[in-house]
Amino acid sequence: MKTDLTFDPIKTVEWKSYDNLPQNLYKYLKEMIIEGALSAGYMFPNENQLCSILNVARGTLRDSYRELEANGFITRTKSGTFVNDIATIAETGSFRASLEISKYENLIEFLLITDPEASYLAAQRATKDELAEIHKLMLKAEFHSSDMKSIEHYNNLFHAKILAAAHNSLLINSIAASRSVFEQSIAIRTYNLTEYTEQFMDTCFQQHHQLYYAIKEKDGEKAKNITREHILHDIERIKQLQEKSCATTPPDELKDENPQAENLEDEIVENVNPEDKSSEN
Repeated sequence: MKTDLTFDPIKTVEWKSYDNLPQNLYKYLKEMIIEGALSAGYMFPNENQLCSILNVARGTLRDSYRELEANGFITRTKSGTFVNDIATIAETGSFRASLEISKYENLIEFLLITDPEASYLAAQRATKDELAEIHKLMLKAEFHSSDMKSIEHYNNLFHAKILAAAHNSLLINSIAASRSVFEQSIAIRTYNLTEYTEQFMDTCFQQHHQLYYAIKEKDGEKAKNITREHILHDIERIKQLQEKSCATTPPDELKDENPQAENLEDEIVENVNPEDKSSEN
């Protein structure tokens, strides 16, 4: 096993806040594992040493360890605490943990496979009330076209309502988690660097209209294709922004998180039809 008693990566930590310290420590250690700073097989220093390095109480460390272990990131044994490999995290951790350790390309592929299928199902299963709500949210996003926060809010609700109209709880939950990770780790960090362009937003709104009418007309194949184009359009914009910002933005600035993205998964799942939720039980 790989051991480093000086634990240099941890010694560089700068806490943003002492509020909810166990959760902050959990997030920090999780990020170090995801980014490879703490590689598979890494053995943590013993608790006394680590608490001294981090200047935290043992209870704080143990709370963070419990959450890391519950999500499959570490294994605790009598001989020490170790970082798990990717396969173990995927097997023993949560689905979200599997998404967080996935490569960017794999996450995109997953969304390109599942999201269009959800739109296909929505075209077959959406009720009149759901169609009315989708249409209302589409128009609200356009009405607030000068307010980026409002656009993001109504855009998320628009897609969440379409996803809910698929009436497949497994698909809803997996896509909700995937979108949340995508937004939090990739999209939001990129969009924070610059504003959306008018051309980009016009194309988004146009695709929203096409998607809505495809679902309304029960044309599943068309809804599937439009959803795929919509995702690819978003990905292309992210790529352009990343290339544009690479030369001018320090790497640390790319790690600023938007707390709104953490709520995206809950926002999507909240739109699930109560009957679909009850079918899980």
